[in-house]
Amino acid sequence: MKIKLILIINLLLVLSACVDEIKLKEDYTSKKLVVSSFITNGENIVVNLYQNKPINSKYEPALKTKANIVLYENGNKKETLKPIVSYSNSYDYENQTQITDSTYMYTSEHTEIKTGNTYKIVVECEGYETVTAETTVPFPVPVNAFDSLTVHKESHGSKYTEYDYKLSFTDPAQQNNYYRLIVSSSIAQKNTLILGTDTIEFIYTDNYPRSSDFISSDPLLSNENKDANSYLFGELDNSYGIFTDEMLNGKPYEIKFTANFQDYSNDEIDYEAGEFRKVQLVLQSLNVDMFYYLRSIDAQEYSDYMMFTEPVPIYSNVENGFGVFGAYVNSEVELFYGEYPKDGVIYYTNEDIIKLYEEFYTN
Repeated sequence: MKIKLILIINLLLVLSACVDEIKLKEDYTSKKLVVSSFITNGENIVVNLYQNKPINSKYEPALKTKANIVLYENGNKKETLKPIVSYSNSYDYENQTQITDSTYMYTSEHTEIKTGNTYKIVVECEGYETVTAETTVPFPVPVNAFDSLTVHKESHGSKYTEYDYKLSFTDPAQQNNYYRLIVSSSIAQKNTLILGTDTIEFIYTDNYPRSSDFISSDPLLSNENKDANSYLFGELDNSYGIFTDEMLNGKPYEIKFTANFQDYSNDEIDYEAGEFRKVQLVLQSLNVDMFYYLRSIDAQEYSDYMMFTEPVPIYSNVENGFGVFGAYVNSEVELFYGEYPKDGVIYYTNEDIIKLYEEFYTN
């Protein structure tokens, strides 16, 4: 016991002696614009703006001043983004009042994002430096094949189901490629619609997909960067499922992983009534900006709790400001667990329900 106490005291003395004066850069003591925009092919561009929190200032991230954002494609001016008012609610516990804030998001009206093209935004806002950001949209890497296996298990008296998957793809050669693996699922559920005296029983198919955790021992998804913290506290998490092609070098590859959907057990899905689970397996091709941004988030969260690690800044590709302007494209595989469509069962999307209400109230 005495030896342990002496070791702890010595460690505290060493740690207390390691004090360096940190000189803050001007970037961290002055107001800066923060840009957040992730673009993908076939969609319009959407940009959100915030303001940073300078040292020793009140944190008010919402940017309430209207900005002017000009969009360029491959060096050619395309359009000025349209500002749209966005509302958010919060609660002031000290004064016990509800607060409604309004800010702006900005969207393109005439420009559809295309793979292989480079996009640039120039942001001007009163009281801030003009900021610019540029990013290139990658090409998709198609999924060549996939396989799935459903395994029913039991642990401590509780039954659960694991879903084992394999995705095959071929990495494009002679270029650096960045990837992200995403698993999401949604449940199509029984619902009831009442229109006057009519009652309609149906399966609602537009439930928003939830991102699902997965586990994998695949070397592509493991973290190879080890430090003193790795041996004491465990390795850096790869919570975003990102990886590079350093181990592939233009070769075909089959990646393996296991998902465990916690929102519903199989017993709670009424397959006989026509309910089903839809699973989306997404192989996302990232550009370099989005890859390093996601990796830096994991690294910063890891360093926050580690005694032997220096703070890690969040990656930014915004000049004269902070934030990220990144791009990605998806290759998706959809799987259905349960019979769909099933004879005699009515399926409605949200659009179908809106049309039914419109027809009912106009007749």
